[in-house]
Amino acid sequence: IKIHHTTGLAYLACGDEQGRKTQWFPPNDVLNYSYHPRETFYVYNTETDKLTPLTLKNFADEEDFSLHGFGMYEDPAESEIAVDGLMFANGINTNWDYSHIFVGAVGTGELLVYERKPDNKLKLLEAVQVEYAIDNVSVDPVTGEIYLAVMDVFLHLNGIKDAKLAFSVLKVSNNTGENKFYGIKYEKKKIFEDDGTLFGAVSVAAGDSVRKVMLLGSFHTPGVIRCELN
Repeated sequence: IKIHHTTGLAYLACGDEQGRKTQWFPPNDVLNYSYHPRETFYVYNTETDKLTPLTLKNFADEEDFSLHGFGMYEDPAESEIAVDGLMFANGINTNWDYSHIFVGAVGTGELLVYERKPDNKLKLLEAVQVEYAIDNVSVDPVTGEIYLAVMDVFLHLNGIKDAKLAFSVLKVSNNTGENKFYGIKYEKKKIFEDDGTLFGAVSVAAGDSVRKVMLLGSFHTPGVIRCELN
């Protein structure tokens, strides 16, 4: 889920629940090469509560199209490896002016904060210990608050086809407490938690502080949860 904060439009990469569980899920060694998915992008208007499917153009009908995520970029002229040696880095995002890069490391349970230099090199500023497996990273461009979808993925990965996985949503923000003078730059707060009864395995939490909306999505459970932000 990516929210375009100027318009309030949320873009969703949606897939087939049963196909992901029983046909094609590499972490569980489920690799059915005869499975031919044709999954769909949707756009959701957070102001009008309207959901609209998007049409895939210039893509052959006989080709597979399996969605698990997407990114937005402006036609880069070149690419290079900025950081390596990370343990299962997954979610990545930037602040409003692209001067900082935030990376969620599943393997170490850390939110890595990098400063982006003028030559596009990255300098590690902070490794925020989260103590959970971090999936996607969302950033509110107005407040700068960071939202993390986290879960005990390694504990349940082998039974992920059938399990309702517990999850939490953490908010990471600049520390304004007295302990900031002791070098603690970021404050962590759990703002949502579920044992899997309501919605299993949330992998993304996208917040919009202007419209007071948060959308929760899952790679494992169909649908989207809409929450009101306090």
